Amino acid sequence: MRKKIVILGFGIAAIAPLLGACGNNAEPPTAEENLNTAKAEAALKLNEELRTASPEDRRQKLREQAKADPDAADAAAIEQMSEKEILATAINSAGYLCARVTEMHPSNGSILVFCTEYRNGSGRVRYRIDPQAGTVEPL
Repeated sequence: MRKKIVILGFGIAAIAPLLGACGNNAEPPTAEENLNTAKAEAALKLNEELRTASPEDRRQKLREQAKADPDAADAAAIEQMSEKEILATAINSAGYLCARVTEMHPSNGSILVFCTEYRNGSGRVRYRIDPQAGTVEPL
């Protein structure tokens, strides 16, 4: 059973670049894509400020950003996550379990992800993430 992905308000836009799924698209961007671009630009600006800040200043800036613009704060958090953390978050957001991504491979327009199911290290699971459709399915 496939489930839709929603990652911290950005949906599939957060993981599509991992597959290189953005490709050449002759259609003009939609309003949602423009909004996501604006959010990403705000996140990049915040991330640049965070790189040069001390740990305490960094936490304070993120708290302030979360109050003023929660989506930009989410984007900043995503920007600082590794690819494996983003995939685990996508899987968990769809209602499946993935404590740690052990492998990931592109396959025919989707991403095959191998995970440790539980934080104690037990359980091995596999998922297919389709960035275009925004779905996760267990294999």
